[in-house]
Amino acid sequence: MKEHIFDILGIGSREDSYTNLIAYAFEHFPEFKQNILTKLGEQDYGDWKVCIRPQIPIKSGRGRKKDVPDLILFSKEKQKVILIENKLFSLEGWEQTERYASDEFKRGLINFLNFDTTPETKYFFLTLDDAKPCSPSFKTISYSEISECIPNDLNNSKLDILLKELKERIDKYYNLQPPKEKDIVLTYLNDTRGLVNPYRTFRIVTDNLLDRQFLKECGITGNKGSVYIPFCSWYKETWRGKEYPEEKDGAKCFDIHFEFQWDTRKDCENLTLFLHYHTYPYMTQKELKEVEEYFVEKYQKARDKFYNYIKEQSPPEWNIRKTSLRIAYYTFDKEIQFGDLKEKVNALIENMTNIIDVYLNGIADNTA
Repeated sequence: MKEHIFDILGIGSREDSYTNLIAYAFEHFPEFKQNILTKLGEQDYGDWKVCIRPQIPIKSGRGRKKDVPDLILFSKEKQKVILIENKLFSLEGWEQTERYASDEFKRGLINFLNFDTTPETKYFFLTLDDAKPCSPSFKTISYSEISECIPNDLNNSKLDILLKELKERIDKYYNLQPPKEKDIVLTYLNDTRGLVNPYRTFRIVTDNLLDRQFLKECGITGNKGSVYIPFCSWYKETWRGKEYPEEKDGAKCFDIHFEFQWDTRKDCENLTLFLHYHTYPYMTQKELKEVEEYFVEKYQKARDKFYNYIKEQSPPEWNIRKTSLRIAYYTFDKEIQFGDLKEKVNALIENMTNIIDVYLNGIADNTA
């Protein structure tokens, strides 16, 4: 296996290492600079400068004294600023992009950069996957687009070598092949090197699991910024009721879906398929307590009715257990092969889907 300087120095999993390299290449490699400015919708005016993790003083009524974005590119001649927030192995911190798009931050940035007037500012959220920033002011840009900015005909300078490695790592991430039929799934999931992380291997597995068409959402459960539990949800449009707070009837506010999870906290061994039923959008138990009592009563009554129906009708393979989220679950053997996992997941979902559809059609018929 080819050795990379990133790995020899132990910096391959450090987000700052990639930010630093992108900034250094922007300053010292004209072709890369031109390419990335074009990618960001700008021109090379000749005076673009770089700030890495600047500490921007903030005057905030909430006690915040500074913010530290990952990368700022700016042109004083054209009064333009490009802010890039880089996310590799974590999600966005608490209201991070919203803070950077706030008026308090903009005022602090103007003072920090010594601009005379308010500059035209663009915001970008750099990510390996399709993670979405909280602030609508931010546009998502992927690492695959950074790879496209790196020229193919590099030489042997230190910077060239590092950019070659960066391109190799990025391209490996996006070109990773799915597991073969006989591959042990957890062995494949835990084979994470370079930029390939557990979330990436999990996405590839879930992208190749189901034979039938469902709407799909992927992400990471738990607290903001946690990388512990990658998940994939599958559902139909008819499995989502009307949205709260527009819908005041708790019986009509629901989200039913299958959720496949890999709990990496438990020795990276726990693969589980859940059947979930909760509000749409999801509300925590604390948030539910703040909703009108009439809504909650009708929601709980409808959920209990669904649970009892599933308990009576579900195939024996499913474990029926009601919590604040789940209705049923199935945990897979830690030595399961990919072909067997695919067959089992499809069988479990096929049987339960028919049961859910019959239930929801019955509700529709009764309220027609």
